[in-house]
Amino acid sequence: MTDLDTLVYHVCEKTTGDFIVHVPDVDAVYQQILAANNSKYPNVLLLPEYNGHEVWAEELEWIEDNFGGATGIPIMLDVFGGGSGETATPQLTTEQISAAMAVANVEWVRIAEVVSWHIEHEQPFPTDYVTALLAFCEANGLKVQWTEWKAETFEAIQTYIAGYEDIVTVTFSTNSGDLEPADGFALVKGLFTHWGASVQSWYWETRHRGTDPQNMPVVLLIQHALQARDMGAELIQLEPYWYFFGYTDGKARESSKLLHLYLNSPAGFYVAYRLVFDAAKFAVAAKTAIKTVVLGEQFTVGGLPKAIINAEPAPIAPAEMGDMLDVKVDFSVVLVILEYEPKDWFTDIIRVMGDVVDAVLADRTLAGSAKDVAPTGFAPGEIKFQDKVFYGGVVRFQAVLWYAP
Repeated sequence: MTDLDTLVYHVCEKTTGDFIVHVPDVDAVYQQILAANNSKYPNVLLLPEYNGHEVWAEELEWIEDNFGGATGIPIMLDVFGGGSGETATPQLTTEQISAAMAVANVEWVRIAEVVSWHIEHEQPFPTDYVTALLAFCEANGLKVQWTEWKAETFEAIQTYIAGYEDIVTVTFSTNSGDLEPADGFALVKGLFTHWGASVQSWYWETRHRGTDPQNMPVVLLIQHALQARDMGAELIQLEPYWYFFGYTDGKARESSKLLHLYLNSPAGFYVAYRLVFDAAKFAVAAKTAIKTVVLGEQFTVGGLPKAIINAEPAPIAPAEMGDMLDVKVDFSVVLVILEYEPKDWFTDIIRVMGDVVDAVLADRTLAGSAKDVAPTGFAPGEIKFQDKVFYGGVVRFQAVLWYAP
């Protein structure tokens, strides 16, 4: 099995319309990614996009001004994509690619969802263009990522890349509605010498039309990335930019930091066990009025209401079938709600505790990290920290994890 060696992060600038995205300092974003990667994976690239690739001259100028020149930040250049219009966008000429190589450190190019686009628009696929593009890339030492979401496209890609298999890494895009990510990864793994994954929060929008991809539980996206890594993907490309970084401030979100915590950890019990806790943390943070959710780190008792998630002893036994282990992941959520005695315990305390129960039970699989989760205890009362009495309570849960050593 091959090892993951390349990470690619989408970065973009959207300057028009109602949805604005701005990267104030591209190098600062790249340095945050390198710090999170901590030298784990040797190749880390950025995938630039300027206003949906609408005007190549404007995109080229933005790339030239922000990516450090021909010896600067290594990038993957989008050269052929489906887009949302009536023509494939972008569809760069070799001259345009050469112009980008003159002003930026282009190491890879990307072909994105173009077979899918041509099928949906009932247009013939431009095989001559792609053959010339691949020949150019081979002659100029460029690698190629080709990503698609339609399951039916991959056998055609085998034909299109014939003779260029050594430079093309074919990836399955997780925004697909055809297959779940693990099934898509297995498909491309079985068909191509070099394969990988385009891990996207668009997965969430595909399955919940009309919802914001930002609502995708980060633990679920992390599991998709880990599935690809552990199955032998050579490359993982991540998008969209704003899922991992602030819309306009360029600061890494917790999703980016947590992703690397897991990607930098080897597969094993720790990863499977911790995912349950992070899923519970994000469920409580997203679906309740709790201001701060603490998991494993030091904390102060300010900023109430606060939730502290603690691991409890976890019984482990052989599962009834196969070689799997049945792990009962017990955890408590200590809720520090008020500094003073409540006027109404039900309104001020128990209602907040009930919201926590509902938040955790909203997805009984905890974003796929467990087979089931259920509350096992509910105890309103006094909470003592540093010899001071607060008011809140403790909610206890048990999640069921089947772990394969």
